[in-house]
Amino acid sequence: MRKLGVVAMMAMTLMLAACTSSTALVATKAKAASVVPWVDEPATQSLISSLLTPLPLPRPRTGAPPCAASDLAETGLGTEAATQELVVTISFRNTGSAACTLKGTPRVVAAAPGQPTVVAVAEPVPSYGEMGDVAPAATVSVLVEDQLACVANPGGNDQGDAGYHSLVISVPGGITKKVSGLSLVFPCGMSATPFFIAKPEATYPLARFIGLVPHLLLPATAKAGSTLHFEVDLVNSAGRPVALSPCPVYLEASNVPTKLLYRLDCRTVRSIPAHGQVRYEMEMSIPDAAPPGPAKIFWDIIGASTTTAQGQVQVQ
Repeated sequence: MRKLGVVAMMAMTLMLAACTSSTALVATKAKAASVVPWVDEPATQSLISSLLTPLPLPRPRTGAPPCAASDLAETGLGTEAATQELVVTISFRNTGSAACTLKGTPRVVAAAPGQPTVVAVAEPVPSYGEMGDVAPAATVSVLVEDQLACVANPGGNDQGDAGYHSLVISVPGGITKKVSGLSLVFPCGMSATPFFIAKPEATYPLARFIGLVPHLLLPATAKAGSTLHFEVDLVNSAGRPVALSPCPVYLEASNVPTKLLYRLDCRTVRSIPAHGQVRYEMEMSIPDAAPPGPAKIFWDIIGASTTTAQGQVQVQ
């Protein structure tokens, strides 16, 4: 699973809504007609949980013809030392122009002069892999595990210098690949997984809100113990529409202090067009105990960006 980062607070340019002339008043009223009304719907735990639940992963494509030996190029080796075992990842890239498939567990053999031949036993596909077609330029892998600890070698010692420097991988259909440049010992034998492709990383409903950038329009003053009425322009900086489904949750907060989580009005507006913007009416309670003086106001769509809109009002 791909994990979500914590939303960082970064200062945005403060946009004050000021009406200093009759022209400004007319413009403000014209804009107000298109403002999406504030809805008194605090975010429920179930809504927040739904935004944190990964979306279902797409099923892998299957049914492509078998890969030909000429379509596979070794992309290198990955070696990882785990607890009492050595794991070697061997990957091949599909250099062909069409998808192909490698099915099943290959026969993996290690041989060296003066050493017994070792044949890998089958292991299941790792949790981060799945079996499916190999798209052009994509990779398919097999894991080979060199077990170092067993009844015959309980301490997991390497039993001396490595005696095996290559593996031969054979796939039904006549494909044989030799992989060299290894340093392996097999005090407890060897195992291999079926060929697999990497599962796509998990995505979350929050990911579709990335690119929504808020801008605050705040009054100059607010009274302690009152409701602060302000507006937020939510700008879609992406080159695609952003559907507001599931409905986003936003945070409004202040250092006075107050912190609230609400749901946007997603019945009035269901999508924000590419490079478009929507203006929303907002309300936030200013506590009775708020001291007079400047108060910082923060606003952000949860998980939408690393930018939090920030502004300031004068508490009276």
